[in-house]
Amino acid sequence: MAITVDDSTVARVTDTNGGGPTSSGSFTPGNVSLLLCGVSANSDGNVPDITVEGGSLTWTGETGTEGSSGGAWVQWFWALVTTGASMTVDVTSSSSELFSFKVYIVQGHDTTDPIAQATTGTASADPTNANVYTSSVDNSRGFSVWVDWGAKGLPTSSDTEDGFHSAGNVSGMSAYKAADTATSGSTVTFNYDPPAAAPELGWAAIEIRPAAGGGGGGGAVTVDHHSVLSFPTLCRKPKRDDGRWTRGRGGLWLPERRVRRAA
Repeated sequence: MAITVDDSTVARVTDTNGGGPTSSGSFTPGNVSLLLCGVSANSDGNVPDITVEGGSLTWTGETGTEGSSGGAWVQWFWALVTTGASMTVDVTSSSSELFSFKVYIVQGHDTTDPIAQATTGTASADPTNANVYTSSVDNSRGFSVWVDWGAKGLPTSSDTEDGFHSAGNVSGMSAYKAADTATSGSTVTFNYDPPAAAPELGWAAIEIRPAAGGGGGGGAVTVDHHSVLSFPTLCRKPKRDDGRWTRGRGGLWLPERRVRRAA
């Protein structure tokens, strides 16, 4: 099956006071889901310690990065859901500065090792088209989270984005590719377009690995050749009716011992 992304159930949350903990709205993910939480934070030059909790799940933080001039931070966190239940996602920052986060609910992912790779980078072009990684597996899906320490305004993107802007603090967005990347070895590019020049950008990207055998058909068919009757055997009338044969559907003669085996 293809990877699917629910980007509407959990709305973006921005904590303008900083620190937290700050909670998302309550939601219930489906069974066998992957939760992704992209965090963009203002930090005034000090790398913040970001903590993500929720749903009594085990959350893993991937490598984050500062903006191109320092002073801001982006990072992805993720957790696997086996059985869906009502929950919130709670984010805390060691910095007293603003932070913003967006939660995505993903399905069709690898249920044991969903993150194929994680990368980071910086940029300052307007707009920026960042080659964030080379895909490592067929039919994967790309996500990125961004922060602009220059706070150049609410960004747009040619990708599926969810942006924010806080004047005098930071701007940023989370985004994902609209479709799976079909072939490994492909360059995956994300677009960030601020309304003003000279952004001070940092980005973090992750590649989501698809479920094993995604899009495949059913399992192999196994044939027991010992219990398969040839066409001549089925059609030939027995020399005598000694109770070991029975006339089956369509007038075919079947040996009873083989009928019992197949029952």
